[in-house]
Amino acid sequence: MASQCGCEASTPPFIFLGMPIGSNSNRKSHWYPVIDKFKTKLSTWTGNLLSIGGRLNLIKFVLGGLGVYYLSLFKAPVSIIKSIEKLRARFFWGGSKEKRKMAWIKWDQVLASREKGGLDIDSIQSFNQALLLNWHWRFVHYSDSLWARTLVAIHGVHVGLVGRDCVTSGVWSNIIKTIKAIYASGIISDDTMQTKVGNGCYTKFWKDRWVGNVTLQSKYNRLFRLEKYPDCLICHRFGDAAVRK
Repeated sequence: MASQCGCEASTPPFIFLGMPIGSNSNRKSHWYPVIDKFKTKLSTWTGNLLSIGGRLNLIKFVLGGLGVYYLSLFKAPVSIIKSIEKLRARFFWGGSKEKRKMAWIKWDQVLASREKGGLDIDSIQSFNQALLLNWHWRFVHYSDSLWARTLVAIHGVHVGLVGRDCVTSGVWSNIIKTIKAIYASGIISDDTMQTKVGNGCYTKFWKDRWVGNVTLQSKYNRLFRLEKYPDCLICHRFGDAAVRK
């Protein structure tokens, strides 16, 4: 099959489009490219030649987004987050690999919002969680996309977000665990994201959560089993006039 497609057959783990495929994201070796990217970028700048304001801007707008490709797919281990934050803190205080300068304030305080006495720098951990949580919105918004339909075929209609967990372990399973942990912690409520019905031509009557906190499929499961068109839209059930009202 690979030869017919003109591709090279390989075995995991391997790199595809710059991302490791088949490797364990819980291992430190999986994150070495991200750590090396931070070190390389920091080595091109001389922190002691920049003002503290300049270093702050670089941390906010450059160093915070270096690992976005990885952080949007994988949950970073605590040890990796600490390593990255250590690199950012050392650069902020004007230190280097050869010379370390004194930190006058705890880095956690520097990361805090201005209302809490910090400098409003996004922490890597919060950034990572926000990117993974965004997959919930993507799944709802792009439910007809190929990747979403593939996940539904593997894990079921709720792909692990509601009810039972994912069928298999892997990248998506770790994303779901992170999303559920965020909802369980109370930092963000699980009913924060709601479907905007609009004209009803993009919201599924049974399978989308648009009335209350659960889908009509879950609330009226016996009635749903009698439905001939389980993927019908709201506009199919109420008509344009009722939905527009």
